[in-house]
Amino acid sequence: MEIPLSFNRLLKKAIRHAERSEASAVSSGKQTKQILRFAQDDAAREVFQQPVKPEARDRIENGEDKQRLDMKTITRSTSIAEILKQCPTARRIFDQHGLHGCGGGNGPAESLEFFASVHQADLEALLRELNAEVQNPLNEVRTYQETLPDYIYRRFFKTAIVIVLSLGGLWGVIALLQISLRKELLQPQLLPFIHAHAHAMIFGWVGLFVMGFAYQSFPRFKVTTLWRPRLANLTLYLMVGGILLRAA
Repeated sequence: MEIPLSFNRLLKKAIRHAERSEASAVSSGKQTKQILRFAQDDAAREVFQQPVKPEARDRIENGEDKQRLDMKTITRSTSIAEILKQCPTARRIFDQHGLHGCGGGNGPAESLEFFASVHQADLEALLRELNAEVQNPLNEVRTYQETLPDYIYRRFFKTAIVIVLSLGGLWGVIALLQISLRKELLQPQLLPFIHAHAHAMIFGWVGLFVMGFAYQSFPRFKVTTLWRPRLANLTLYLMVGGILLRAA
């Protein structure tokens, strides 16, 4: 086992002190043993119990040092979700180029190259900005919070599914049963059911899906935000009201 240099120095001091001591041999021996013991304790503390600076301890506990070591260079094939997981503050850069909540808090699984092509962003400039953010992230913690423009499409999609499984499907089944029971295709009394079924399927199923997709995607394709989200949400209630009035 290699002896630390500090221990050797303390040992030599103890020996010289013992040789110069004018006390008796017994007292000198006891003093030498105490000095040697203190020297060993001091050497052990120096070698095995080196103090950790407070700022270094905070970095270790917060995982900042580990995070910096784990950070990789972002390439065009890196996914958006992986970038946001590695550097959450990079969301502000994506929002500037049209992300605005796509994929939720974790971001979409699409690659950076695909994102740049869809949103017509400069890929090389995006790579420079993101890698600069990874190397020197902002101290500000950005917490993702959904707003109405981020989830408005879900309301349209869910309402469309409810309509096609209830009103649209019900009127279609009634019309088919009447045709099969009477074995006659042209029945004037079935026209209201057929019209209501077609109205619910076209405007309630297809129409609401198209509107939900447009409200979600078009602003992001144009690198902007949805104008008056509450008015856009109002169109959902107007569409549903029109479908119910047509059925009445």
